[in-house]
Amino acid sequence: MTKYVWRSLLFFEITLISLICSVTAQVRFVDLDRLSLEEGLSQSSAICMLQDRQGFLWIGTEDGLNRYDGYSIKIFKADPADSGALQNAWITSLFEDHTGNLWVGTRGGLHRYDAARNKFISIPLDNTSLSVFAITEDLQHHLWVGTQQAGLFRKSASTADWRQYRFDPADPRSVSSNDIFVLYTDDIGRVWIGTRDNGLNRYDAMADNFIRYQPTTGNPYSISGLSIRSIRQYKTEIWIGTLNNGVNRLDPLTGRFNSYQPDASKPGSIAHNSIWSLFADSKGILWVGTFGNGVMQYDPAGDSFVQIQSKPSSTPRNDQVVVSILEDRSGMMWFGTIGDGLRKYLRIKDRFQFINAHPNPKRGLPDNMIWSLHEDRQSNIWISTQKGITVYNPKKEVFSQYTNPRREAWKLGETAYAMAQDSNGVIWFATFGDGLKRFDPRTQRISAFQVNKFSPGGIPTNNILALYVDHENVLWVGTYDAGLLRLEPGNRTFKVFKKKEKDSTSLQDNQVRTVFEDARGVLWVGTAQGGLHRFDRNSSTFKVYSTQSPGLKRLQNNFVSAVSEDKDGSLWVATYGGLHRMNRETETFICYSEKNGLASNQIYALIKDQRGRFWMTTSHGLSVLDPHDAVPVFRNYTSHHGLQSDEFNMGAAIRNVSGTIMAGGVSGVVIFHPDSLESKKYDVPVAITAVRVANRMLEHEPWDDKYTTLRHDQSTLAFEFASFDFSFPEQNKYAYRLEGFETEWSDADASRRTVNYTNLDPGKYVFQVRGTNSDGHWSDKTAAFRFEILPPFYKTWWFVGSSIFLIVFLAILFYRIRIRRIENQKNELARQITERTRELREKNSELERVNAIRNELLGMAVHDLRSPISAIRNLVQFHLEALKNQINDRETDMHDMERALSLSDRISSTLNDLLDISAIESGKLSINKLPENIETIIHDAFELNLRAAERKGTTLKSDIAPNLPKILVDRIRIADVLNNLISNAVKYTPKNGRIRVYAEVSGMFMHIHVEDNGQGLTQEDLSSAFKTFTRLSATPTDGETSTGLGLAIVKKIVELHGGSVWVRSEKNKGSTFSFSVSLEGHH
Repeated sequence: MTKYVWRSLLFFEITLISLICSVTAQVRFVDLDRLSLEEGLSQSSAICMLQDRQGFLWIGTEDGLNRYDGYSIKIFKADPADSGALQNAWITSLFEDHTGNLWVGTRGGLHRYDAARNKFISIPLDNTSLSVFAITEDLQHHLWVGTQQAGLFRKSASTADWRQYRFDPADPRSVSSNDIFVLYTDDIGRVWIGTRDNGLNRYDAMADNFIRYQPTTGNPYSISGLSIRSIRQYKTEIWIGTLNNGVNRLDPLTGRFNSYQPDASKPGSIAHNSIWSLFADSKGILWVGTFGNGVMQYDPAGDSFVQIQSKPSSTPRNDQVVVSILEDRSGMMWFGTIGDGLRKYLRIKDRFQFINAHPNPKRGLPDNMIWSLHEDRQSNIWISTQKGITVYNPKKEVFSQYTNPRREAWKLGETAYAMAQDSNGVIWFATFGDGLKRFDPRTQRISAFQVNKFSPGGIPTNNILALYVDHENVLWVGTYDAGLLRLEPGNRTFKVFKKKEKDSTSLQDNQVRTVFEDARGVLWVGTAQGGLHRFDRNSSTFKVYSTQSPGLKRLQNNFVSAVSEDKDGSLWVATYGGLHRMNRETETFICYSEKNGLASNQIYALIKDQRGRFWMTTSHGLSVLDPHDAVPVFRNYTSHHGLQSDEFNMGAAIRNVSGTIMAGGVSGVVIFHPDSLESKKYDVPVAITAVRVANRMLEHEPWDDKYTTLRHDQSTLAFEFASFDFSFPEQNKYAYRLEGFETEWSDADASRRTVNYTNLDPGKYVFQVRGTNSDGHWSDKTAAFRFEILPPFYKTWWFVGSSIFLIVFLAILFYRIRIRRIENQKNELARQITERTRELREKNSELERVNAIRNELLGMAVHDLRSPISAIRNLVQFHLEALKNQINDRETDMHDMERALSLSDRISSTLNDLLDISAIESGKLSINKLPENIETIIHDAFELNLRAAERKGTTLKSDIAPNLPKILVDRIRIADVLNNLISNAVKYTPKNGRIRVYAEVSGMFMHIHVEDNGQGLTQEDLSSAFKTFTRLSATPTDGETSTGLGLAIVKKIVELHGGSVWVRSEKNKGSTFSFSVSLEGHH
């Protein structure tokens, strides 16, 4: 029979039975979340479920096995061609044995999941492909397998042998049928067997046979049916679900059955005759899954049943056939259906009750927009909506409405934004635009305080936002635009406290949002834009705490919506910028915001429960904080947890005398008791769900305790993990670290469950992760994945050892070669000594030659000095004679004086060259570097050589770019360098020649060039141009003299500056002499 035909018959049977059954079971509507095809389930019928010891939820469907980690579903499909895959896709049963092995029953045989290899091993029970409908394990660890048409199989705990038990018509102690549908082991180890067509069996281990339980005519205490669909122990009794014959309760001591079947005349009877699943949860509740009326709860007090149904919605439901039930470790219930996937039941959603709008005014509110709440002395709840005020009597569950369609002054206004009751029982109402209302419940009279310009001391505004009655029965009124008002008891005049310009002791804002009196009698006032104010009753002044306050006394936001106090006397201030805790001694604040886990920084109300915890309504749900925790942790509740809406309204929250909190928002009133929302403390399982190595998924499951060996090129890994609290997995948090790489834990949330590590060094590592449940409780359990990255071959011990051996061998070889080389070197040294002796002789000859040249040049220098000195002496002698004879001629005198001056310059130049070369060669020439402008130095050098150039008609040109950086030089010495180069250019350039000086920046240096179109130099001249006492082939063009020291001096001075000199020249085509010096800041 194909699964399509089977399902068609199944739904026909559902329809038929539903028509037959007339049920009067009680119904409770709850929120049931759905997990089906849209969330990744392979098929919409959840035939069986199991949560393994790791925490994964396994779901068997008609088309594959699913593994759910709270975020995603991994599907294991059938593939008959793959020996490591499931051989049949229709999963009929799941079981985890005492060693953690997962057993999977299918319509094509039994499989065991090998997690280490991520493979399924097919277990042959006989030569045919059997349908396995049930699996269990007894206390002796024998595995029991129930099949269709082949009876029972039992695997020995100590061997791999299987034993088969079949129906024997001749043996009443054999199993009663070969079609086994359900197996169950109770708390004391009894194995119960439910057959498809012949009743219930219990295995007698002592006799190794079976005891049958079948319907007996005339015995009302026998089992009601033969087709068994489910078995479960509840307390000390065994419950048995049947097909078409209801559910049975068996007392094993007496052997008596009590049967529960639909009974239209009995309220609370079971809703359906076909019971396909039973489950007893950790809270002592028995769940009953029916074949057409969903799931039910058994009430032992009334011996009745309550039907659990999804709340009505626009989404079509197909969840009435519940074939599997499971409670996970977080206490959440799962219901597997035929055709509608899984339904997830969060018990926390039952903790919230609601008051909503209803067309019948006696059964609900006129509107869902709630602005304020108040509990009077009779415990009635006054609820202000957008369409009037309703009084709710919780004991009688009766609503009565006060409306004011005509807005008459003696009636209650349509909306009260705040309510308060004084010690006289009078209830006060704050309206916006209609003033302050006073209602006396004893007389039922209503009076109004409204603006009246003819009434001195009257209320200054009709716009009221906040009310508070202090310990002296004084009514404090917070207004929208007139500051804070005080109304004395029995008085109709108001004391007004308003903002005064440039008065720091007055209110800083006239819009008062909240008023609170602490245990010391201090009055605190919260405003919309001026922050928090502490009122001094004696001086009628205020101390302000706002965003303008200094240091830690500063609020993060000036909109103060509520104020409260903890048992230690610390003040808690709710703002639109988070929750602030005030230290009363230091008057400093600590702010808790969304960064600390608060649902929203925009807090509307702050309520302290009976245990001192603070509950906050916000724009994004409900938050709670225990101020006494060492590390304050927020727990948040939203519409996902069962709230009617995430958005509440300003100040619309109270705690009644029983400790219940009521909060109003845009969708009515939510009611809950804080103790019903206790934080879950259980240690949630955490697992590493995937490991990728070098972007490839690791083949075997990563929770193996052994080290996984990786190659050195597999040093990039990614880890994915999950915390198995399925209630609100998006709120689970994580911490992880990689031992061997880091010591500190890193935090992550549900949106970042994948961690990447790249280029890890060879070595051993352990990746660890731990997590929280959805309430933020950290688990002590840690999941780990151990792995070792092997080094490359050249870092292995054998390679290192071989390398050491090779090095020693090479060292010995090198030693021998070295000895041979030393011998060769001795011979070579003898040869070199001989060669060097010859070279020294040649150098000595060269020195003798150079010395001869030096003597010759010194002789020239002496001649150069003697000639001008003689000429000057002759000129002086001539003019002395002329003075004696008084025959002076002015023009002749001027000419002779100019000639004498020129001869003196010549003498001075020669002497300077000799002194400079002497000082340089003796190391006595000092350099004093300072930042200088190169253009200025060139200009001065031009001035010194301008007269000589003009005499020859030579053009001097400076091509210096503007804004060149300064150079770090000794100005006098660099001027000497430029003067020498320009002077030489003038001497060796023919008449009417051209000389150009230019500079350029190259890296950290400036290059200065002196270019002429003179005689140029030969290749021989270029090699010795900068040597001392060198005579070049070029000669001055106008009879000028030269010592041959100028270029040598230039080279020495530039080198003392850390620079260099060079020349580019070609005979008869001119020369360019260049040198480099450092830029300022680059020395």
